[in-house]
Order: sequence, then C-alpha cells, then structure tokens
Amino acid sequence: MDAIMEFARRRRTLFATLIPLLLWVFGSPTPQSFLAGLVFIIAGQLFRIWAAGFIYKDQTVATGGPYAYMWNPLYFGSLWISLGFAVMANQWWAYLVVFLQFLFFYYLAILSEERYLKANLGAPYHDYYRAVPRFWPTGRRHPQPEGRFGWPQVRYNKEHRSYIPVAVLCILFALKVWGLFDFLPGGNG
Repeated sequence: MDAIMEFARRRRTLFATLIPLLLWVFGSPTPQSFLAGLVFIIAGQLFRIWAAGFIYKDQTVATGGPYAYMWNPLYFGSLWISLGFAVMANQWWAYLVVFLQFLFFYYLAILSEERYLKANLGAPYHDYYRAVPRFWPTGRRHPQPEGRFGWPQVRYNKEHRSYIPVAVLCILFALKVWGLFDFLPGGNG
C-alpha cells in the first residue's frame, strides 16, 4: 500500500493535467459550460493561492487562513479546478472521471502526507489534526489560527507552476468551443 500511496502522491499533478486533457478531447463544451467551468477554475485557483500564502511546508503546522478550516486547502482548490474542467466538458461521465481521480490520487496522497506530517511535525500536527476537518470545511475552526498571508510564500511554494497548464487547458477548451478543433469528438462541426 505504501508504494501505491507514494505513486499517487508523486503523480497527482501529472494526472491533474492529463485528466482535463482527456475531458477536452472527448468533451462537448458549449459557451455556457465553458464560462460556468471557468468560474469554478478561477475560484479553485484563488483558493490555492490563498492556501499557498500560509503554508511553510515541512517546517511548521499551518493553522491560519484556509488551514484554520481544513487540513488540505490546496487539494480543495484543486478539486474546484478539476470540477471546472468537468463542467466545461459538458458530459455526465466527466464528473465520474474527476471523482475517481480524486478518490485515487488525492485521497491516497492525503493519507501519505498525513503519515509523514504526524511523524515529522509531532504534537503540533496531532493537535491540529484533531481540531479541524480533513478536507471539507464544516465551519469548525482551529481554536488559535496563526500566520499571515504572504505573496513571497506563494512564490516560494511554486504555486505559479499550476497557472500555465490550467491556462493552456482553458484556452484549449475555448478554442474547441469556438470551432478550432471540430475534428475532435464533441467538436462543433
């Protein structure tokens, strides 16, 4: 199981690009589905930026910003981005693909990271672990959130690396909507 969890943790980013590419090839986007999906994607990307500005990976337990409400806000933002691509694809099966992607890659990555953080950050992480929910915010909040958002931390965490593939995928969906890829399944031609 450790090898599978490590594979999922290391390959989640690759599949976060490949899955939307699959949705683009076989989806049937419309102008409405494109714009609705874009709202999800922008919300997810903004949430990821917010989270990246608070986390000091492998150094301390982040309890401020979105971390006051959930353990995995970066993955929560990624879910919104993936859902946005499913909305853009305009196919029922796209939601199933995204669900399976998250069930395999992200859930296993979360378990792997939790094990690592418990071992390396000790009591502060154990306390945090008990104080807030794992993934979905419930309104329950960390009793003593600490930290401030910082743009330098967003850069340090290399959050900018996700902007380019997300932007390229959005452009590809837009081009398909407006007829430049009519030869693909779901094209408008």
